[in-house]
Amino acid sequence: MSQHDYDIANQTFPNTRSDLNLALKALASTSSGSSAPSTTFANQLWYDSSANILYIRNEDNDANITIMALDQSNDTVEYFKADSIRTALIEFTDGDDALSIADGGALTTSGNLSIGGSNNELRFYEGGNYVGFEAPALSADKIWVLPTADGSANQTWTTDGSGTLTFGTLPVAGGGTGATTLTANGVLIGNGTGAVTSVDMSTKGKLLLGDGSGNPSLLTVGANGTVLMADSGETTGAKWIAGVGKQTMWIPAGAMYPNTTAGCSDLAQAELSNGPEIKVLDFDASSDEHAQFTVCFPKLWNEGTVTFQPFWTVTGTNTGTVAWGLSAVAFADSGDINTAFGTNVVTTAKAHSGTSNDLDVSAESGAVTIAGSPSTDEMVFFQIMRDVSADNQSGDARLLGIKLFFTTDALSDD
Repeated sequence: MSQHDYDIANQTFPNTRSDLNLALKALASTSSGSSAPSTTFANQLWYDSSANILYIRNEDNDANITIMALDQSNDTVEYFKADSIRTALIEFTDGDDALSIADGGALTTSGNLSIGGSNNELRFYEGGNYVGFEAPALSADKIWVLPTADGSANQTWTTDGSGTLTFGTLPVAGGGTGATTLTANGVLIGNGTGAVTSVDMSTKGKLLLGDGSGNPSLLTVGANGTVLMADSGETTGAKWIAGVGKQTMWIPAGAMYPNTTAGCSDLAQAELSNGPEIKVLDFDASSDEHAQFTVCFPKLWNEGTVTFQPFWTVTGTNTGTVAWGLSAVAFADSGDINTAFGTNVVTTAKAHSGTSNDLDVSAESGAVTIAGSPSTDEMVFFQIMRDVSADNQSGDARLLGIKLFFTTDALSDD
């Protein structure tokens, strides 16, 4: 390591020789030293032995320009700044270009670019963050050939199985037969190996169920309040049945009893000339007559109003009308049964056909409000009556029974 001012003074020959040797030594060691030479020249090289950096003096001889840093431990050269080298070119020994780095950092190579090691990453930075790729564990080389042009909107990359990627619309059937498109609100179901069928599911409430033949079937939505029940007799193995909602209870005349005051006739069994014998309660045409019955509703009842529909007949040919009324009251445990019925609701009067013993079915009544604030585990007493002020049938109206309609809001009594 040596530095010199490169000025050979006028002196004796031995001193001149020594001064020349020192100058040559400084040239040979690139003016190396732990600090810059005290005497500098334009374009002079200087190696900083303390920092292992090589400098060149600028043309104005007023500053040093960093060329490179050397790693003396590993005997390698490190380039210091991107702007210290405008265009770097690395060549093979035969003169072919191997790698060039242009202004701005553009990297060009005439051959393959390899990242060595295992599972190393190729990163693309945006500020302090990056996206990148990492090779998986491989047992053989794998290369994908990219498409030659951009695809259309919503297209995807597909492969030909040999590493060539292209943009295209993904075939719905995946190469099989059957559906090739899928409309809005549709689903795909398999039908053999590779084949699919597109099924429209746009209607609210549709269900896709197996039908035992290999082709699932659609079960359309049931009516309001219905529930789906397994049924092996159905093609789909299921069907809609009534769940919550309006329900019917049949109350025969045999389950009723005449009132003590203003009551109808006692229950009678009438033999007709053909077919069934009927059990009836006869209600006179001259005054209002009454009968009663009781019901303990299931817990699934919504504890609301009820309606009714009378079934009756007349032994005679008069075509006059008959009107029926119903009222009710509910009692809980320890309730006072000595309580009046609620408001009586009368059906629309219906005319008899004029043929003796023809069945008459009156229209369903309006809503009957049950007095006593009905709830679960209560007994409801009903009173049915013939309202002679609202009809004009001259004969006895013979009550066979009524259909009692009520509404449920649960599927069981649990």
